[in-house]
Amino acid sequence: MLCAAMLPAAHAAYDESDAVVLEAKLRYRYDDNLFRLADSDNAGVVLGDSQRGDHMVEPRVGVKAQWPVSRQLFTLNGEVYRPHYFHYDELDYTGWEGEGAWQWAVGSTLAGRLSYSDRKSLSSFEDVLGGIKDLYRTRNAEASGNWQLGPTWSLGAGVGATEERHEARQFLDYDERHATVGATAQTGKGSTFTVRGMVSELEYTEDYGFARADLRGYRQHGVDFGWQIPLTALTTFGGSVGWVSWKDKAGGDATDNFIGGLNLRWQATERTSVELAYERAFDDPGQNLVRRITDTYRVRADWRYHPRWIFSGEVSYEDREIARDTLGDIKDQTLYWRLASTYRPTNSIDLVGYVEQNGRDSNLQTNEYDSMQYGLTATWRF
Repeated sequence: MLCAAMLPAAHAAYDESDAVVLEAKLRYRYDDNLFRLADSDNAGVVLGDSQRGDHMVEPRVGVKAQWPVSRQLFTLNGEVYRPHYFHYDELDYTGWEGEGAWQWAVGSTLAGRLSYSDRKSLSSFEDVLGGIKDLYRTRNAEASGNWQLGPTWSLGAGVGATEERHEARQFLDYDERHATVGATAQTGKGSTFTVRGMVSELEYTEDYGFARADLRGYRQHGVDFGWQIPLTALTTFGGSVGWVSWKDKAGGDATDNFIGGLNLRWQATERTSVELAYERAFDDPGQNLVRRITDTYRVRADWRYHPRWIFSGEVSYEDREIARDTLGDIKDQTLYWRLASTYRPTNSIDLVGYVEQNGRDSNLQTNEYDSMQYGLTATWRF
């Protein structure tokens, strides 16, 4: 009765165009292999506890705010969360993610964006063996500008810096700086084509064994070409192709890698959409000791069965390997699928139920695992 009485009030109180939107979430998840143990692993030996799975409840509160001032737009998005594990309660922590940004404009030809983001989270157990609780904090600052030369061409440039710090695996702490410059052409039919050059430098802040911190990082440069093309009114084709050359600060030869991806989105019917995607990219440098590159293939479909009901399904396959042969031979293949249903009784409330599965094969037995998860999420915007 109380919930039913609240729905009209919640609907009336929330509007997508509000300058400030508050959001409350409550998540429940069960994971039958929380620490991503291999089937051959004895949980009692590895963890000191025979239980492999656990239930988790996570309350979240967030804010989305925007303040337009003449040609300028200021935005603030943030969320704080507190996961609670029923059995492994030593994993409980307080995390957050937030970003403040200024989308600036000077006249009709100059525009850009300044932003700062901060995130604290728990490292994934996919690459943290033995159930180590490794909280890490990532802070990022970005500045970019764009000069519109006419109806077709524009020039752009950007700089940025990232700092990541770990509580347990401090040997992965790093500072990174990067810069980009490029040009974009936009056709009268809505297609865009961009060519961009980029340079970056990454420095680890802690020694690892006999490897000195100042020699563990790398410098890299590269170029990529990207496009977004509306093939029809219902189909969009995009992608990018790029080349990166990177070299360790310890010396040695440079390594060349190709990166990029393809994506195709098709609005099959008024209620059904399908997305196909391929991406080739480097792993997060703050999560793995050895640099790796991953090929990801993904298929996703959404079916709006009813204005209040949405069903979605996703399948992805990841093929990950060392980015340079001399660093070793570690190859992983991960298959992931997810089925979800979203019920929206009002514009301000979402109820999501899902089931998903991860399975990874590897040439290293300790990297293999299978995991099944299911969960529920309730979101209320006001």
